[in-house]
Amino acid sequence: MEIVKQNEHINIIFTGDTPSGKTSVYTVLSRSRGQVLGIISWFSPWRQYCFAPANNIVCSSSCLDLVVEFLKEINKAHKS
Repeated sequence: MEIVKQNEHINIIFTGDTPSGKTSVYTVLSRSRGQVLGIISWFSPWRQYCFAPANNIVCSSSCLDLVVEFLKEINKAHKS
């Protein structure tokens, strides 16, 4: 598991590449429980990486800030 971004509450880990190898998949995990909070992956209808939360999760603003920051980074990198 390669942690690519983290804060005091969550880890964003690189899960792997899609079968095409064109995009990557990341898992967002709770640091305290190791619970999957959601997945970050390419959403082709919107032509960008998006966060798909798991059912019934609760996130603080600091958790969401980290996810948003990471989404901005990977979307910018994908476009270049």
